[in-house]
Amino acid sequence: MGVRYRPIVNELSEYGAIELEELRKKFGKNALKLAENECIRAPPESLLDYIRKEMDGMRRYPTCNYSRLKKTIAGIVGEGCKSENIGAGNGSLEVLDLMMRTFMEPNDQIVMPVPTYYNAMRQAIVNFGDSQFVNTWPSLEINADKVLAASEGAKIIYLANPNNPTGKQIKMSEIEKIAKGAPDAAIFIDEAYHDYCDASAMQLLPKYPNLVLFRTFSKAYGLAGFRIGYAIAHPDIISAFDKIRVPFNVDIAAMAAVEWASKNAKWKDENVKETLKERTWVTSELRKISGMKPIESSTNFIMVFVEEASAIKEKLESEGIMISSFSDFPGLPCQNLRISIGKHDENERVINAIKKAVG
Repeated sequence: MGVRYRPIVNELSEYGAIELEELRKKFGKNALKLAENECIRAPPESLLDYIRKEMDGMRRYPTCNYSRLKKTIAGIVGEGCKSENIGAGNGSLEVLDLMMRTFMEPNDQIVMPVPTYYNAMRQAIVNFGDSQFVNTWPSLEINADKVLAASEGAKIIYLANPNNPTGKQIKMSEIEKIAKGAPDAAIFIDEAYHDYCDASAMQLLPKYPNLVLFRTFSKAYGLAGFRIGYAIAHPDIISAFDKIRVPFNVDIAAMAAVEWASKNAKWKDENVKETLKERTWVTSELRKISGMKPIESSTNFIMVFVEEASAIKEKLESEGIMISSFSDFPGLPCQNLRISIGKHDENERVINAIKKAVG
C-alpha cells in the first residue's frame, strides 16, 4: 500500500492477551487461565440490578463531565479525596496513556525503574517518550537516589507500587524522597494492586501536588470486563487531563458497575481476604518444589525465579493451563514465571502441574 504509518508502528507488536474462549475451544472445561492477574471470583448477580436501572439511558451519551461518577469514586477512595481529584477512563491503562499525553511532548524524558509494567513502557514509546530505565537488579528494590540521579530534566517518573511483574512493594519513604527531590516532574504511581497490601501514596498527595495515582476496578472488584480506571491527583492536573481525554470514554454500564462497587466494599474485601490466604498457600507450596524461588508478593500474583521456566510454561500450556513468563524482560536477566492467584482448586492444579513438569 502507498499509505505511510508512523515509523514507530513497525517497532511495536500487538498486545498478546490470552483469550479464555480460545483456550476453551482447545481444552474445554480443563482450560485454566492464571496469566493476567484477574479477580479470584466473578461479581454476584446483584451487579445486574444496577445495570438494568440504566437501560433507558443506554441510548444516550453519558454525561461528559462525569460528575456523578467522580463523586462515587471519590467516596470509594475516601481519605479526603474529592470529585475534583478524580480523572476517569476506559481502564487505568487508558488513563495512564492519556495522562502521558497530558504532560509529554516528543522526546520528553520518562524515567522508569525496571522491571516494570510492560504496557507503561509500551505507551511511553507510543507517546514519543525518551524512556530512561533505572536497573533495580538484583535486589529489585527502588532506590530513590538512583532514580533521582537519572531524572534531571525528566517530565515524568513512573513507579508501579506494588510492582508488576515482580509483586514487590516500594517503601513509602523512597516514594516521598523522589516526590520531594523531583518537584518539576510528574510522579506517576501505579496503584493497580493497592487493595492487596497497605501500599498507597494517598497520604502524600496534599504535600506533593506533582503526584498522580492510578487505580482500577479490574482487580479486587472483579470488573476487568467493564474497563474502568481512574487517576487521583491535584485538581489542576485533573483539569488538564479532562481537556486531553476523548469525550464519553466511560460507558454507562461501567458507571453503573462503579455504583455497584461503592455499595459492595464487603464483597471486595472478601475477595482480597481469600486471595491473600491462597497467595500464602501457593507461595508455601512453591518453596517446597526443587529449584523454585518465589518472590514475596504484595499483589494477587507471584513471580517465581526458576531455571527452564520456558519449558515449564510450555508443559503447563499442553495441559490447558496458561501462566505468564517475563524471561528476557528489561531488568529481569533470569528465567521466571508469573502465576496469578486463583481459587484453591485452581491453585492446586497449577502446583501439581508444576511438580509434574519439573519431575
